[in-house]
Amino acid sequence: MKQAFTYCDKDQDGVMTAKDIRDMLSENGYFATEKELHLIMNKFDKDRDGKICLSEYADELLPKIGVL
Repeated sequence: MKQAFTYCDKDQDGVMTAKDIRDMLSENGYFATEKELHLIMNKFDKDRDGKICLSEYADELLPKIGVL
């Protein structure tokens, strides 16, 4: 998971921005719309600071353990 985060965090500042995500997607042949980037940021950026840190990224991707 950290490898995938680091791949997207090209400037290695410890966070992903919408630009980082746009660049990573376009490098892989997918050209996201502004709406799609906004949806991604809303899903991952829990503190709404415009950046996705590793913990926000991991929290969204790791399975949630529910109480039955």
